[in-house]
Amino acid sequence: MGKKVFPVGKKILIKQHKPKETFGSSNIYVPDSHKTFECIGTVVSVGKEVEEISEGDDVQYTDYCVPVEMQHSGESHLIINQGDVLVIIKDV
Repeated sequence: MGKKVFPVGKKILIKQHKPKETFGSSNIYVPDSHKTFECIGTVVSVGKEVEEISEGDDVQYTDYCVPVEMQHSGESHLIINQGDVLVIIKDV
């Protein structure tokens, strides 16, 4: 049986979106050292004090925040503060 992580207070656990493996229509491979990570991720869990943001939301957060990286279920996740979230991204 797996465990679930519950952030404390106004913290959010996110799974950061990975940059594309290739570039352009020619599908040129981009090595990890040259990839630019966007500050976008999917919310995995939220603290009890978090408002407006829910599990499953895609969010963009500030590039100057200092996220805490952690391993959960064998994958890398980030913990950020609610105040570092700039927007919730939704399909319309």
